[in-house]
Amino acid sequence: MDHQMWTELLHELNEVCLAELDVLHGYPSLEVRMGPFIRKHPHHPMAALAASIIAGEARWLGMPPATEGQIQEAEQRLGLALPSSYKSFLRVANGFFVPGAIINTLLPVDLITHFGEHHSDQAALWREVLDDQTGEMADDVWSRLEGTIQLSGPPHHQPEFILLDPHVKNAEGELEIVELGHEMPEYANSFHEVMERAIYIARYVITLYSKNS
Repeated sequence: MDHQMWTELLHELNEVCLAELDVLHGYPSLEVRMGPFIRKHPHHPMAALAASIIAGEARWLGMPPATEGQIQEAEQRLGLALPSSYKSFLRVANGFFVPGAIINTLLPVDLITHFGEHHSDQAALWREVLDDQTGEMADDVWSRLEGTIQLSGPPHHQPEFILLDPHVKNAEGELEIVELGHEMPEYANSFHEVMERAIYIARYVITLYSKNS
């Protein structure tokens, strides 16, 4: 997917997200949803964008594009090559907010980390809850959460994350994306698929709330 197509996709997501905020009429509170990122990264430029969104001033929900140097530094730090779909996203927006979504913060590349770096206890808890006595889940993402890459920001309520699984690659060479929440995980073949899903969900929310208003 080329740069122009990603630009068009993110502008579509941006417009849908702004329209979604209009129909939600401030519920749930943006302070509650976006506050965790501001508190964890108060001095990061993306925190200023979050504050602007909360104030109702922002008309673009993404950050400026990542440089090739920033992408390469992250790959060296993480010890892997980021998938092309995700890097194409970063070249348009190095971080993006989806304010009405449950997982509302897509981190800039300098803040993505191995999930186990900050959430090893959560990973262990999920495995304990799974209680896989049969061994059927031995090859599932639950068994290797610490080694996945956390692409989303700190959750505001339930422990829900978007993760990149370096151990699963499809025929196109894209690494699998996992949307992990308090229910069973959802899988996507690419980061582009995640963004398309976000647009679909936002449009659904707009339709639902418009009918009930």
